Amino acid sequence: MGADLQDANLSGAKLVGATLNGAILRGASLRLADLSGAALGGVDLRFADLADAVMTGSFATHANLLMANLQGARMSGAKLNSANLEGANLRQADLKEADLYEARLALADLRGADLRGADLVFTELNSADLFEALLDDVSVCLVMKNGFCHK
Repeated sequence: MGADLQDANLSGAKLVGATLNGAILRGASLRLADLSGAALGGVDLRFADLADAVMTGSFATHANLLMANLQGARMSGAKLNSANLEGANLRQADLKEADLYEARLALADLRGADLRGADLVFTELNSADLFEALLDDVSVCLVMKNGFCHK
């Protein structure tokens, strides 16, 4: 288990390339923080405020971002596969080329988000709001048949 930083105020922090795997950042404020290239595997960011944060190229596999505020966050190229983003606010977020394979985005607010080139294969999008989201060149898998994706 990583560091316990629950409810910490890390707004504007420069955490470029930081290793925070398994950290508990539940309810933390990371507004405008720079987490570019950070290792966030399995991190607990439930209810965290990451509005306008920079997470470009970060590695957040299996991260828990339930109900997190990621409005305007820059997450292009981020690895978010198997992450829980259920109910998260991702309005106007930059998710270009992001790896969201098997991520949970049910009930997420993705209005105006940029998902161009993102990997959405097996991503759960039940009741997600994708109004005005940019979805060019996304990879999706709608149906599995005989162990293969059928688009």
